[in-house]
Amino acid sequence: MLSHSRRVSRTLFEKILKKSTVSHGAYFSLRIGSISEPSLSNTPEASLSTKLEASRFSFVVSKKVAMKATKRNLIRRRGYASLEHLSPLIKPGLVVLFFAKKGIDTLSQKMLEDAILESLKQSRILIQ
Repeated sequence: MLSHSRRVSRTLFEKILKKSTVSHGAYFSLRIGSISEPSLSNTPEASLSTKLEASRFSFVVSKKVAMKATKRNLIRRRGYASLEHLSPLIKPGLVVLFFAKKGIDTLSQKMLEDAILESLKQSRILIQ
């Protein structure tokens, strides 16, 4: 499971929603922003110190995707577990929001990890 320090806070989530790039995949829509953007920090010193900060992630699974909360939480937990393995491959200093699409609840853990990797490749945020 991905540590809480690598997850997105509510305030950062709202700021990324307003100012981010969007990438769409088969099972996810991604919103990608930067931690070091001046609009996301209050002081210039804060933006300089976070340039090499580890990337942060968030999973959003709506009721349209899975009606039961236990199923939504399962998808979220599996996503965070997959990102724990994939996080060394992702560029530092990014905030990535994963919005799950319908049909994701039928995927196994391995297929979900492959879908996450494919979405990250498509959005070009992997270290080459």
